[in-house]
Amino acid sequence: MNQRQTFSRVDRVRKAIQREMGDILRTEIKDPRLDDLVISVTEVDLTPDLSVAKIYLSIFLNDEDERNEIMTILISHEAKARKALGHRIRLRHTPEVHFIFDDSLERGVRMSQLLDKIARGELQ
Repeated sequence: MNQRQTFSRVDRVRKAIQREMGDILRTEIKDPRLDDLVISVTEVDLTPDLSVAKIYLSIFLNDEDERNEIMTILISHEAKARKALGHRIRLRHTPEVHFIFDDSLERGVRMSQLLDKIARGELQ
């Protein structure tokens, strides 16, 4: 298999995992502490051999302690999420699932707010 075919397959599987994991988090992870939260799958990093998927999650909460608690809850559901993923995506071996908090969206919003303040002359 050449490099281009490998990349193409990994990319297709990565996109499928991102799509399916978003749905799994909404519909199959039943935990009352997760109700009414907005959790987005922002990125999936997949090893070339498809054995490990790092799934980056954005959680829209202002309280950092609460966000850390939600991440702990989600991490406790990694095995269940992997099992659900195995039922949805047909691979010989379902990748290990690791949830990782992604604060890039929040940092982007903060940067945008700072740039707006600079443009208005509020910061120098």
